[in-house]
Amino acid sequence: MTTDVLAVAAHPDDVEFGCGGTLLLAADAGLQVVIVDLTAGELSTRGDPATRERERRRATELLGLTGRECVALPDGRVGCEPEHRDAVAAVIRRLQPRVVLAPRHVAPWVGLAGVFATWEATALLWGNDAAHPTLSLLLDPVLATYPGRIAGWIAWLGVGRWLVIR
Repeated sequence: MTTDVLAVAAHPDDVEFGCGGTLLLAADAGLQVVIVDLTAGELSTRGDPATRERERRRATELLGLTGRECVALPDGRVGCEPEHRDAVAAVIRRLQPRVVLAPRHVAPWVGLAGVFATWEATALLWGNDAAHPTLSLLLDPVLATYPGRIAGWIAWLGVGRWLVIR
């Protein structure tokens, strides 16, 4: 089976949050789109495997996917062990995707989260006022207006495109 677009992530709903819009557009364009979840999300703090399965089926339907699979690796313990690599490699060999969408190494996001957390904590300690605003104080007035929301979505789309093409 040849697949046009294969999206791979650790848990059910990771792909939807990460690139669901891209997959919807690809499926609407007539491309063969498949999601592979590495785990069933059994360690989820909100819900259980049965809930995750219902969500997976509904998301598959809404996105118009050609297919969706779960490799069933152990949630919370996905790693670089040979059996984990072999399981993922077997799926890729079988599906023969033209494009693979997968999460990038987490380090840049951890750094960005660290910067935001430091900013928020410092601003809160200083009083969260106009002279020392938290990110939410800075963004809320802008994003509360209609033009601000549109600008925010355009910015996020630009960032997403940049991440995909780099």
